[in-house]
Amino acid sequence: MHLFFNNQLIKEEDFKLLTSNRAFNYGDGVFETMAVKAGQILYMNDHFDRLTGGVKALSITLPEYFDKAYLEKSIKALLTREGFNGGRIKLQVWRKPGGLFTPADNGADFLITAGELKQAREVKNSVGFFDKVPKAYSAISRYKTCNALPYILAGVEAAKQGLDDMILLDANCNVSESTSSNVFWEKDSVMYTPSLDSACIDGVMRRQLLSFFKQEGIACEEGLYNRVTVEHADLVFTSNIAGISCIERIDSKTYSTTSAIVNKIRARFA
Repeated sequence: MHLFFNNQLIKEEDFKLLTSNRAFNYGDGVFETMAVKAGQILYMNDHFDRLTGGVKALSITLPEYFDKAYLEKSIKALLTREGFNGGRIKLQVWRKPGGLFTPADNGADFLITAGELKQAREVKNSVGFFDKVPKAYSAISRYKTCNALPYILAGVEAAKQGLDDMILLDANCNVSESTSSNVFWEKDSVMYTPSLDSACIDGVMRRQLLSFFKQEGIACEEGLYNRVTVEHADLVFTSNIAGISCIERIDSKTYSTTSAIVNKIRARFA
């Protein structure tokens, strides 16, 4: 197995993580997870846009050579070396070692790894609401940072309760997102999704869906919604680069798991 670390293609066993690594010590970094199909990186423009926004928000400086073309070339070099024509790419960027809470160097280290992409299951049978660690809106809440504790704790709680997923709430009890996906719901043929003000991730598939709804003339609203709004929905689904998953039940409320809009989405993004 190989990986791409700081402009070098190396064997996984040759990769060493220093004890001074700032992602390890402070969660000081961001990441992107990308899907590759038939040798093509899906939605590269959106991934690179979110990446550059994230490092700017964290005041991390990428190397001068690190542009979108370089990233594409590096990912494809790794895929070729591993013999992959499709799968899951994870790009991690963290601040260089040095300093404690105040960094000594704002330069970036980066790591690219490749693996299997598991398609999202079509239906999540049972989901709950998670309010023990509320999401907090901030200048960095829309990005995928190396601090994932709210999602991890929601996942732990889901496992304890035997659930397939959890829907996280923000500090004002508004619906935010699930453990690894954005959330959408349908009511009377109108689509709804939490706005970025709910502290949800600015999901790449979320972007695709919002654009798709506009192109198809499907009414869609973004806003701040409490859990009661979701409980009154006709259909609820989660979305990420692995696909969409309809939710059959949230707590004691059951939902439809198919609709004309969902069929259109699956046909477009299959």
